[in-house]
Amino acid sequence: NVEYWNEDGEPYPQVEFSTPVEICFKLSSRQWEDYTNHSDEYQVQYLVVEEVPPRWEALPSVSYSERSELCGQTEYFSLFALATKFQGSIPVTGITPNPPPVNPPPVSKTLDPTPTPAPESLITILSNFLNLNSNDGPSGVYEP
Repeated sequence: NVEYWNEDGEPYPQVEFSTPVEICFKLSSRQWEDYTNHSDEYQVQYLVVEEVPPRWEALPSVSYSERSELCGQTEYFSLFALATKFQGSIPVTGITPNPPPVNPPPVSKTLDPTPTPAPESLITILSNFLNLNSNDGPSGVYEP
């Protein structure tokens, strides 16, 4: 929503205009041609935030062909949008049965899994890595 504040930083409550103001949208040449052929499919709308859930509602509109503009008339500021009707079609579908399972393609070569070392082997590997078996004590430095 739009708020108006005075010079002391206090908001003016619910500012309204004595005559409607116009919120205008400039249309491209393609959009203007479509609007002139299907004017009922275009609307300037505002968001009604007081509703739960909020909803969009159409404003009274006027068009200006010399400027290719479609304008909505309002007595207060809010969030505005240019709305058009969906011009496509959504196909009608029914219940889709579960597709048959897809068999994976045959593997040309079977791979053996990498063996996991036994815990004793892992301890030995770590001891060797950290030089735990040397007389100097663990170094903690990796030297290839």
